[in-house]
Amino acid sequence: MEVLEVIERKYGVDSPKPIVARNLKDYVQVEKKQEKLKDSEEFLLYLLRRFTNGMCPSQERIAELMGTERAFIAKGMKVLEQAGFISIYKKRKGRSNGYTLLKLPSKDYNKIPCALILNTEIPWRKRLFAIKLYDEVLYDVNEIHRTKKELAKIIGISRPSLDENLKYYEDRGLIEKIKVGYRIDVFGLLSITEDTLFQQERKISLQEIEIDSLNQKVGYWKDKYDKVESDFTVIEARYSNPNYWRHIGLLN
Repeated sequence: MEVLEVIERKYGVDSPKPIVARNLKDYVQVEKKQEKLKDSEEFLLYLLRRFTNGMCPSQERIAELMGTERAFIAKGMKVLEQAGFISIYKKRKGRSNGYTLLKLPSKDYNKIPCALILNTEIPWRKRLFAIKLYDEVLYDVNEIHRTKKELAKIIGISRPSLDENLKYYEDRGLIEKIKVGYRIDVFGLLSITEDTLFQQERKISLQEIEIDSLNQKVGYWKDKYDKVESDFTVIEARYSNPNYWRHIGLLN
C-alpha cells in the first residue's frame, strides 16, 4: 500500500513536540530511556500508569486492553513489583488483586497520550514502537534524522523488526521516508487530534473513569448482596431443621 498522504514539514514552536508538551492534558509519563524491563513489561507499566486516582481495573480488563491473556498480565505485574514500580495488594475476597504505583519519573520523560496507550486497534508492540519512535523525533521539527541502523540500535530492536514496524506506519500514511531519516505525522502516530487541541481525548478519558467508577460501585454492592443472601440461606436451613429445635429443647 502506498503512503496515503505527504506529511507536511512543521518547524519551530508550531512543530508537533512543542505543541504536545504545551497542550496535552490526558497523558502517561514515560521515561525517555527504560532499560530495566522487557518490552511486554515496559508497555504493561505504561498501561497501568493510565489508571490513577484510585482506579484499579481487573487483570482481565488490563489483558483486554493489551490484547493478551490474564496469566501474561499476572506474570508481568509480579516482575514490575519486584522491580519496585508497583505494589500489589489483596482486595476483598473473590476480587482481583489491586496495585499501587510506587514511582513515576519526575523529570526527563515524554507525555504519551492515553489515546495511544488505550488504542486496542493497534497491537501493543506497535503502540510501544510508536512511543519509542516519538522519543527520537526532533523537538523543533517533525523529523528523525537517523539511519535505519542507528534507529534500530537506539530503539533496541532488530533491523527486520524495525522494517516491519516502519512499514506498518508508512502504510497508514504516518511516516514518510526522506533523504536522511523520516518525516513523522506525530499527531497521527500518537492517536491524537490536532484540530481539537486534545480536548476530545480528555472528555473520553473522563467518561471512561466515570464508567470504571460505576462498575466498582456495582461490584461492591453485589458483594454485599451475595453475602446477605448467603447468610439468609444458612439461617433458613438452620431453622427448617427439626434437629435444631430439639437441640435447644423446644421440640421433643
